[in-house]
Amino acid sequence: MSIEYLNAVFKTSKTKGAARLILLSLADTASDEGTCFPSIKTLSRKAGVSVNVTREYLRAFEKIGLVSITHRATDSGRQTSNVYQIDYRIIGSEIITGELLNSIRCVSRQALKHGSPLVTRVTP
Repeated sequence: MSIEYLNAVFKTSKTKGAARLILLSLADTASDEGTCFPSIKTLSRKAGVSVNVTREYLRAFEKIGLVSITHRATDSGRQTSNVYQIDYRIIGSEIITGELLNSIRCVSRQALKHGSPLVTRVTP
């Protein structure tokens, strides 16, 4: 657990609600370098939100550059937990608002529903 990342979220992050809880869950499992690899199920349980909501916010975090996600698999090809890297510099960014995250979530949800590719990365 990284006290530095937890404190940054508590003190400077503009996130609210589910987004804040998911970000705190990531920070709670992060190393001092901001790297962690919890399962989506673990993040969902810690944040008290559904797996789908967790996935949507993780995609939104990735699109704004707050979190980078590396997908992993075992030697046999079975998917395992992702590696998440939290960008400390962006945690307190003024641009990260609930409205921005919700709009990205909605666009991602619609794209997935219609089978189209997800929106490219948004730069804060």
